[in-house]
Amino acid sequence: TSDGGISWMNQTPNYSDFSVTSVWPFNSTNLLVVLHNNNYDIDLRYRYSIWNTLDGGDTWVEKKVPEFEYINNIQFINDSTGYFLAKRHEEEGISLYKTSDTLNTWTLLFDSDSLSFESYHAFNNTTIWGAIRNYNKGLIDLSENIVKSTDGGLTWKKKQTMWWSISNVFFTDSGIGFMTEHPERSGGSNLYKSTDQGDTWEMKIMGQPLTDICFINKNDGFAGSGYINYGWGHTEPFGNLLITNDGGKSWRQSYAFPNDNISSCMFVNEEVGFVLSRNPLWRGYIYKTVDSGYDWSPVYEENYDSTGYDFTGNDIGFKSEEIGWATGSGNWGDDSSGAAILCTYNCGENWDLVWKYPDTGMYSYSLNSIYATSTSAWAVG
Repeated sequence: TSDGGISWMNQTPNYSDFSVTSVWPFNSTNLLVVLHNNNYDIDLRYRYSIWNTLDGGDTWVEKKVPEFEYINNIQFINDSTGYFLAKRHEEEGISLYKTSDTLNTWTLLFDSDSLSFESYHAFNNTTIWGAIRNYNKGLIDLSENIVKSTDGGLTWKKKQTMWWSISNVFFTDSGIGFMTEHPERSGGSNLYKSTDQGDTWEMKIMGQPLTDICFINKNDGFAGSGYINYGWGHTEPFGNLLITNDGGKSWRQSYAFPNDNISSCMFVNEEVGFVLSRNPLWRGYIYKTVDSGYDWSPVYEENYDSTGYDFTGNDIGFKSEEIGWATGSGNWGDDSSGAAILCTYNCGENWDLVWKYPDTGMYSYSLNSIYATSTSAWAVG
């Protein structure tokens, strides 16, 4: 683009089997791109290559880098000094490399047997921000550490732990930072902003799938998130409880349920609230808070051996601060299953199975929602 992004011209090197994974322009005519060869019949060492143009993309020169089986995210801080992410073998984590001669040679800055670089931003020759995660645990561990180096990448200090996978980190020259989530791993695409050079982050835009919302008053409210199915029969769980204190204008993370998704949340007063959640195996939980949502503890955990039934909740409702119901589905006695309702008479400290409707050979049943007043309650499903 040459008009501030209003219009764009395609300058991709003319190779139908390639796709672009990273671009770095030095100026309007000199730029580097990383290409990935989409032909999976070739050796992994030749899947990635670096290309350079000096005439704005009309002609390109290839630089083969068979040392790496993955290359991405090239960044330069001047005409010769730059950084990139790469890994030598497919089973390794992603490492950070530095070049001081425009990619003629490079040195390894960060390498680990268990940690993998997901993203970074080189602020200058000494200050680098990065997002790293434990790749040995696989996608179940979606949390990432935001790290900072002040000596050009030789040493790193953890600044904050994020519960979701980060796709990109960027800082302006004035130290204002932005961070985006990886939508394929977190199920969302939230945008975070830092105004103190990365020490703290505030959520500015929510993009994750939300499952429920409730407000204590006109200013203070909560929103719960669920999990996403990535296909191939694989589901990655996450449960994130968000909080607003300005009537929904801005949101931040209140609490994380890393292995559960949130089905429902509600508060009976400004301090006491409940969350229904379930994990990918459909094991149900009920959590309670007594400090306006900052800390949560389980008051119901699925345990057939001790209770004689299993329950997975979809919704929760209270007629008073003491009496409430949770609706969903369950299993009980002689291998029966179907729609179920739990009840509490002591503000959620204990829950009992008070109603059930068994499945038939043709249909399975569940109650999806409940609404309660001081005198009546309705459940549907």
